[in-house]
Amino acid sequence: MGRLRYHSSAFLYSKHQLVSLDTVRQALPYLRYRGRDVVGLDVRRSWLDVSRSEAGWVADTILAVLALEACYYPDIVRSLRLDGESYREYERWRRRLPLTAMLKWLGVDAEWLRDRAAGLLQRADRVDPLGGWFELVREAEPISWKRLKGSARNAVDIRIAAEVLLRYHDALVRGRRAKRLLNRRACSAVHSTRV
Repeated sequence: MGRLRYHSSAFLYSKHQLVSLDTVRQALPYLRYRGRDVVGLDVRRSWLDVSRSEAGWVADTILAVLALEACYYPDIVRSLRLDGESYREYERWRRRLPLTAMLKWLGVDAEWLRDRAAGLLQRADRVDPLGGWFELVREAEPISWKRLKGSARNAVDIRIAAEVLLRYHDALVRGRRAKRLLNRRACSAVHSTRV
């Protein structure tokens, strides 16, 4: 297999890591300090075990989102800032990227993408204070999502991460490498008119 090459951000951290924000919020009241240093966490062992397992799930999921972000994120948020030549190079790279290359690189299959996207959508529903109003928010222009704050913004960001995975799954379906979702529109994470 040839080497995969693509440009990634130069940042050490990604906004997609905020998928874990709810777990961090739950832990904050239980942190133990010595002076200004965190020295422990006063929680039940069962909560800690579940949280560690969840952290592994999140890390694997976000790695996949980051790997696929360059291909699908700009279409979701409808924003990409490149000069003309860079854009042409970017489009060439996207067209030439073998369809299953990312599956192989990540060591996953199409069902894994579907299941992780479903897990992200469940997490977004759990933290979203907007409830049924999200149907209206997802129809808004993506630029307006940035004005949301707190848990509402976190829920949108989690749904965008899910949509990155779902867009790749859709590409695999079109390439006959995955089974079509029974109701793709119902599990659309963002902007249903784009799906």
